[in-house]
Amino acid sequence: MSASQILKSTLATGAIGAAALTGVPTLVTGAVTALATASTGTAISTLSGAAATNAVLAWLGGGTVAAGYGGMAVGATVLTAATWTVTGGLAVLTAGLIASAHYSKKLTEAKEYEKNVDIKIGEMEKSWIVMDGIKKSIDELKGVTQELTERSIKELKYLTPLIPDFDLTDIYYKEVFQKNGLIVKSIGELAKTALFNEDGNLSESSGLITGKIRSLLNTQL
Repeated sequence: MSASQILKSTLATGAIGAAALTGVPTLVTGAVTALATASTGTAISTLSGAAATNAVLAWLGGGTVAAGYGGMAVGATVLTAATWTVTGGLAVLTAGLIASAHYSKKLTEAKEYEKNVDIKIGEMEKSWIVMDGIKKSIDELKGVTQELTERSIKELKYLTPLIPDFDLTDIYYKEVFQKNGLIVKSIGELAKTALFNEDGNLSESSGLITGKIRSLLNTQL
């Protein structure tokens, strides 16, 4: 608890203690007055003023000093002890209630925080699935690029010797040129294809280009 909260608790317990301090003597003396009798045998309820007060204190002290008991001094001590026992208990009780309310609020806040953490964990787990899909797509594109590179090198070996004396009327020349043209075109399309869209998700075109290149490599060429 912060210093200000402790101070509020102290003020609250002090206020309740003060209220009890004024109430306890009245309750005790009232009860004694109503039920007890003075050492003279007179009902204390029939007395008033100093006589009534002295009689109550003497009764709380066990009896008068003359009769061999504690008298008014001990009675005053008993009354004070009773008062502080009650007010002290109230102070502890009040402090406990305030602390309980404080930490109950903290517990609620902690549970709310825990709930938010669980939500964030769920979002992270979902993102892991997305990231796994992205990785697979990248690996697939990487594989396709490697295959296209290897096929390009292979086909260029057939084209290079034909370039100095290229014959447009020869079917073989035209087929070799066409294959190399398709590969170069595919490399250009692959280079221009965006892996992600504006939302940060895998673009549809990145999936389509993979299928298109595989079709080229396995069918058209």
